[in-house]
Amino acid sequence: DELGTVLDQFGHHMDKADLKKIVAKFDTDGDGVIDFEEFQHMMEAGTVGDVDEMAEAFKVFDKDGDGNITATEIRAVLNALAIPVTDAEIELMVKSVDIDGDGEISIVEFRKMMT
Repeated sequence: DELGTVLDQFGHHMDKADLKKIVAKFDTDGDGVIDFEEFQHMMEAGTVGDVDEMAEAFKVFDKDGDGNITATEIRAVLNALAIPVTDAEIELMVKSVDIDGDGEISIVEFRKMMT
């Protein structure tokens, strides 16, 4: 249900059967839940396509609308998806795409991550 809500916000309206297919595809450990690593793979696999969709996806994470995604904002989205994640995993996620080293993810960095 949480995955469906977030995908709706990305503009991907899916019925339960399609959501089950996505979970089956990315739930590599077979526990029926998309965990942090699986979520990361799902995002890298291109579930979000064109520039407009990426901008909408970015807005889902950029809760305060300041043009950057912080670790706190990432945690809020992942918590809403019921994806357990540690501070170290979030820090690694930010560092892996934070080109300018400011500790936040800009829209440019987000697009690079998603493509």
